[in-house]
Amino acid sequence: MSETKVAPNPKRINLRTPEVMSLVQAEVESHYRSRVVDYIRNSGLSLSANGMTLKLAKAFGFCYGVERAIDLAYAAAKTFS
Repeated sequence: MSETKVAPNPKRINLRTPEVMSLVQAEVESHYRSRVVDYIRNSGLSLSANGMTLKLAKAFGFCYGVERAIDLAYAAAKTFS
């Protein structure tokens, strides 16, 4: 009977350390925040100009799973540059 070799477990790396996540939060905020959206949200959820009206939904943003996936992608990029 032949021996089966088992590959060693790969080293696990915690991407979500406080240091990395503070960098990630700043970068995500810069990419996914908008002064226009903030203005519309603070002025009653609509903005009209030049015959056009923009309306923002009361519930606006990403679900938890999407937020987590974005955070992990940015954290991986920071950790494995």
